[in-house]
Amino acid sequence: MTLIEPIILFGGAVGAVVGAYIGATLGFASGLLWGIGGLVGGILLGGILGPIALVLLLLLLAIPMHGLHRLRERRAARRAN
Repeated sequence: MTLIEPIILFGGAVGAVVGAYIGATLGFASGLLWGIGGLVGGILLGGILGPIALVLLLLLLAIPMHGLHRLRERRAARRAN
């Protein structure tokens, strides 16, 4: 299993829970059907958008760290010569 599978599974679970909570909280203030609609919509959209958000966050953190690593390698190669 690579790193992407746990991120997608975790993101789907967290996104569904948070989306359902927010959708139900905002929806039930307007009525029962809006609350149920918000709960279902939050589960579906949270499960879809949660993994995408976590992958983008991982890339946002990984790309600069990779650049710093390559910069350190170049400096070490210059010192060795």
